[in-house]
Amino acid sequence: MREGAATLWGAGATLAGLRAGAELTGTAGAVESSQVFAHLLEGTFGRGGWQRYRDGGGADSALALFDATGLHGMIDPARLGALRGELSRPAGGIAPGAAWKQDGISWTPSTSLLGLGLARAGEHRAAREVLSWLAAHRTEQGSLPEKVLHDGRPAQVAPLAWTAANTLLALDALAA
Repeated sequence: MREGAATLWGAGATLAGLRAGAELTGTAGAVESSQVFAHLLEGTFGRGGWQRYRDGGGADSALALFDATGLHGMIDPARLGALRGELSRPAGGIAPGAAWKQDGISWTPSTSLLGLGLARAGEHRAAREVLSWLAAHRTEQGSLPEKVLHDGRPAQVAPLAWTAANTLLALDALAA
């Protein structure tokens, strides 16, 4: 999807990279850059309610990226928990965003990212619910698909490495 404005996903991924760089190098400049960018995000996307765009666009599964990548404390865990209801689909997973087409399809990359974010935010019960849903919607061969149709049938590419990786990382976070 082509975007004409900065998105929550791009901003969150940028901050995760800046924080990782600061941790790896420990230099004052890298640390300051990550702190300045975090402050910028809170003043733009945060002020706008952490939506897809800084000035609107509705809820977005990218919100889970913050806790999923170790950026704790930026997003209220209750806000993260509410995301599942805001983006829910008939089969029980979530859409990538509120403005996504209303076709009833659950996207497992977004759903598994939410599970990982919840697990790393300490919301273990909610994370287990998401992971149980993913486990219940695998293919006949046991793979996690890219999508789950409105009626609960797995669809599209399987196995999907991104979904599988998020799921394993979430399980690891829950076991810690």
